[in-house]
Amino acid sequence: MNLDPAEAAYVGDDVIDLQVMPKVGVALCPADAHLLLHRHCSIVLHKAAGEGVAREVADLILSTRMSLEEAYELAQKPEFEK
Repeated sequence: MNLDPAEAAYVGDDVIDLQVMPKVGVALCPADAHLLLHRHCSIVLHKAAGEGVAREVADLILSTRMSLEEAYELAQKPEFEK
């Protein structure tokens, strides 16, 4: 995969993640991430680690393409499985 780092998103919750965050397009961290990350993240999530962070990130990404209601309706259609 030939992905430009500026096109990538990264989720981290501890100080070691500060090495990667400046190199990506969008840096996200859970609500309970280390305080230093809150200062360097593009987006501080509402969920804490282990409480649905991956789902929150997936919903954020999906919502840039369409409303979540539209996505849910699309997922209910039989052709979605094809």
